[in-house]
Amino acid sequence: PPSLTNNSVENELDVNIYMPILLPCPITGYPRPSIVWYRQNILINHNKNTNIYLHSNGSLEIRKVDIIDSSRYHCEATNPAGTIIQYVQLNVNIPPSMIGGEKETIVQTKVGKSITLTCPAIGTPDPIITWFKNNNQLKTFDLNNQYVLTNVIQTDEGIYRCTATNKAGTTHRIFNVSVHMPPYFEHKTENISRLQQKSIILNHTLALLCPGIGLPEPQLVWFYNGNEIQLTKKHYFIRQNGKKLIINRIKSDDEGRYICQATNTVGSIDIVYDVNVMVPPKFIEEHNGIFAAKQSYRTGEYLRLPCTAEGKPVPIRRWYFNEKNTLDLQRTR
Repeated sequence: PPSLTNNSVENELDVNIYMPILLPCPITGYPRPSIVWYRQNILINHNKNTNIYLHSNGSLEIRKVDIIDSSRYHCEATNPAGTIIQYVQLNVNIPPSMIGGEKETIVQTKVGKSITLTCPAIGTPDPIITWFKNNNQLKTFDLNNQYVLTNVIQTDEGIYRCTATNKAGTTHRIFNVSVHMPPYFEHKTENISRLQQKSIILNHTLALLCPGIGLPEPQLVWFYNGNEIQLTKKHYFIRQNGKKLIINRIKSDDEGRYICQATNTVGSIDIVYDVNVMVPPKFIEEHNGIFAAKQSYRTGEYLRLPCTAEGKPVPIRRWYFNEKNTLDLQRTR
């Protein structure tokens, strides 16, 4: 009767889709048995299918495997002495692929937010997903092919890669994660006050700082009394990409509110300077430092000496006699 010539023949075979496969039927007997093949217990007619070829030794060749060829097969060998059957399971594997392709995905988020990276891989058998950050493997849990970052911090920024692997191959997707931080003002190691009073003497030089930082680097714009500074005034200078506003030989009409606005893609912040221009005292009726006044007076005569001065803040006036502040204020007014 028919019998197996090789008991070690695998009864389960794997093949990648669109590849050829040979299903062996190692059976012998005398007289030589006739061999037919079945798929899911349905007779295979190899004469009507050009993709299938039955070899003289009984092996069945599928020249280009498709997903529908994944099934349970058996060959049946028969001669007058009996019948024997050999079963084989054919598994057609499909290499992993990413839904939407392997394109790089740009992910932008904000400090404190949460993001979910999804690895939409399909394949047969189901691919195994592995996550990497900057080429270092990450410890992950099965979250439907997702990697979740909660309460994002700046160090979470980097290049993430998910790799999908099965018996048929491997594929991957890249996620370029950038963590953005709203602008804030920092001076050395302490946060700078966002509302400051600045007093400067007339004709002196004033420097206003705008130490705005953030991710991405914020754009710094200066305003004076609500209007953007265009540097049309020749004594205005903006340095260090907006981090410093310099006013040379400041004038009284430069007094007012200066605002530096720092803006990036995730936020905006202002720093405000209220600038007060102080003017040194000046005698209005002064003439070379000496007033024209009557040189001699009679005893008991009324004497009037002018002391009209202006300045900002209002000057404090003091009288001196013979360079000493010893005037009898009861006799003056």
